[in-house]
Amino acid sequence: MLACLLLIAITLRTVFFTGFFGSDEVIYNEAAYRIVDGDWRSSNYIGALRYGVNLPVAMLMKLFGVNELAANLWSFATSVGEVVLIFFIGRMLWGSRAGFLAGLTAALLPLHVHYAGRMMADAPLAFFITLSCLLFLLGETTQRRGWFLGAGFAAGAAFWVKESPIVYLLIFPLYALVVRRRWNSDWLWMAGGAVAMLALNLLLMAVVTGDAWHVLKVNRAAVERFAEIGGTIRNTC
Repeated sequence: MLACLLLIAITLRTVFFTGFFGSDEVIYNEAAYRIVDGDWRSSNYIGALRYGVNLPVAMLMKLFGVNELAANLWSFATSVGEVVLIFFIGRMLWGSRAGFLAGLTAALLPLHVHYAGRMMADAPLAFFITLSCLLFLLGETTQRRGWFLGAGFAAGAAFWVKESPIVYLLIFPLYALVVRRRWNSDWLWMAGGAVAMLALNLLLMAVVTGDAWHVLKVNRAAVERFAEIGGTIRNTC
């Protein structure tokens, strides 16, 4: 069943491979190529600081050469990987048939197929968010702290890929309030894993840019810039 799902997901993403569009893909690939070349220069553009994309792509370029296939492999693999994760979540909650149908839905979604071929942060981000949810569910099912720790690492990896969507973590306290309705001290392992990944990101920023909070400052500046543009447009209208 899983093999069939993988075959469908891989085939669709290969046949309808999107390829290079430009836009932020230029920034991600340029940053990855610079890393391959040993150039870790600082940047004030947020895309160049998303090492959850740039480091894996740089590693794949190092292994397979600087080409479109290597540049896209991280998005492609994480897109297919998320289909697998969704299968396991569905199977865990409702059985194998539901897991297959859930995974098939993701495998067939046009946007899911599209972003498997884009050299962007979207597919890796979705993968790590889904991975954190799966590992958390495994922790809840088995009551083993290692799964919660892994969920925290996955949540932290999502931050490495893209900073602002980290607000999705609010679903976990919401789960605690609405579903669990009691405190589980093992959840602290997830928090610890997420904090550890955040600390590693801050350390990398300190080494590369000289400022541990650089990525957060750049992200805030980008939000303020868009808010200023929005205000200008409203005033003009």
